[in-house]
Amino acid sequence: MIRRPMKIIRTIACLVFLTLLSGCKEDAKDQTSTTDVLSNAQKSDSKTTNEVLNKQQFQAFFPQQLGGYELKDVSVLASNAIATGTYIKGNDYNHSLVLTLQDGNRKGSGIIKNFEMSYEQDLKPAPGSEYIKKERDGYKTIALVQPQIGRNLIELTYKNRFRISLEGVEDVDTLWRYLDKENFAILD
Repeated sequence: MIRRPMKIIRTIACLVFLTLLSGCKEDAKDQTSTTDVLSNAQKSDSKTTNEVLNKQQFQAFFPQQLGGYELKDVSVLASNAIATGTYIKGNDYNHSLVLTLQDGNRKGSGIIKNFEMSYEQDLKPAPGSEYIKKERDGYKTIALVQPQIGRNLIELTYKNRFRISLEGVEDVDTLWRYLDKENFAILD
């Protein structure tokens, strides 16, 4: 009974975070030159098609275990090219992880551009929170540390197409270790 509301809350929290992060980029978009916008649009049009991962391909990305956390559910929203996997430690839903995969290979998707812009900008977190931008194992990462609510998030892009994030109660370095970088090859 508690399982469904916790899952919904976590999914909504992830989507709200992504929406807020995307909203932070609106000001930066106004500051880019017309040449930059045209150049980026041409690059993205040449790489982007309307083919995104299907449900089975999304589901194949999610490992059965992350650290001591077991996969409980994978939700795929194909129309938005996004999937989330919920991981639970034991049966304690207060110790959960949410792994999110977004496919930016659809017309009009700005997830990679938004990530890159966020990485370059001085983001302003909510009071008591902190953004940490750092290159880890060759990947640019953005972490959101939220000690007041006891949740942290780390995200990166892969192959200039996918945006991957992991959110949970663990510290950012532990979340990073839980991400199975070898598993990313499934997306190739």
